[in-house]
Amino acid sequence: MCFSAIIQREKALIERNYQACTDVEAFEKFHTLSEQSPKLYKSIDENEKIFSGYYAPVITMKNGKRVIIPMRYGVHPQDNARFPGTEITYNARSDNLHSRFWQNAFMINHGLVIIKGFYEWVEVRSLIRSGKVSLDEITSLFQQQSEKRKAQILKAGKKYAPTKTETAPAIDRKIIIRFMPENRDELVVPVIYNYSLQPEKSPFPGFAIITGEPNPEIQNAGHNRMPVCLSHETFEEWLKPEKHTPQSAAKLLQNPAKEYFNVFIENE
Repeated sequence: MCFSAIIQREKALIERNYQACTDVEAFEKFHTLSEQSPKLYKSIDENEKIFSGYYAPVITMKNGKRVIIPMRYGVHPQDNARFPGTEITYNARSDNLHSRFWQNAFMINHGLVIIKGFYEWVEVRSLIRSGKVSLDEITSLFQQQSEKRKAQILKAGKKYAPTKTETAPAIDRKIIIRFMPENRDELVVPVIYNYSLQPEKSPFPGFAIITGEPNPEIQNAGHNRMPVCLSHETFEEWLKPEKHTPQSAAKLLQNPAKEYFNVFIENE
């Protein structure tokens, strides 16, 4: 699972680095809708983070050329009776792409998103076991966060009360950590996407990041999934599902680009 990602949002850089062109009309339409309904059409924040429901530039193929278009992080529901809760489905397991759930995306709509790193929730006890940080350091960090929250609430003239999570022992809590590639500025990550059954309400595609087995350093930090990272040769093939069988397309995801990730604790 990928809770949040740091996205390359500079379309000019994506164009240059990945030989793609921007669908200007699509982005103009998105910016207009974003100004009219900012809660529905959320842009990447100032920290370049996207969360479920946010929009990001995604590379796909159109008329034989690589095109950058705006897509929502989170696929569109197709059949709420069979697949309830699909509104928040924003990751796709690489070993589950053949399922009926992805039949309207896998082998049909393939794309790429360029990320600089990603975020995950992990259990504190798992992070402690990894040796990355001590329990005292985590406890101190949680106290700082609680004090910051308390100050903000009191400054707003409201009554402060600690939450159930804040009063729980640090060892029993979860924490957000950031994974950043050590040797590369950005990573090419495969996505699959679909279109809304109500295009008049949701005119842009929704995508899911494909995740695979974690690297040892990610698993040791307490998380069991990570975005698949593609090599240059592989991502070119991923964008051409019509040239593959489901088996050969899935195989492209089984040998990801090798990368080591550094682990950082988020103090937010």
